[in-house]
Amino acid sequence: MISRVGIAAAQELWDYLANDPDKPPRTGSATILKGSAGKPKGPGWSRVVHYDLSSKARVNFHYAAKFRTTSDGDEHPVVAILSINYGSH
Repeated sequence: MISRVGIAAAQELWDYLANDPDKPPRTGSATILKGSAGKPKGPGWSRVVHYDLSSKARVNFHYAAKFRTTSDGDEHPVVAILSINYGSH
């Protein structure tokens, strides 16, 4: 990714996904996909978010604010990256 968009943009993506995937990004743009393409992967998961990192990269992801790997496990936030696209729209 760094070779495609540069270290600054890659770091912005990392910071956004690690800290605030449920908020609008400070740079770039994020939209919720409509229709069946945007359906959550299950209960507690967000709809699919389409994040335009730059004109050179787009990332589709879901997030869950309170995810558990087991029914008695600790809750923690999780981001699941569905795709990274380096082509044009």
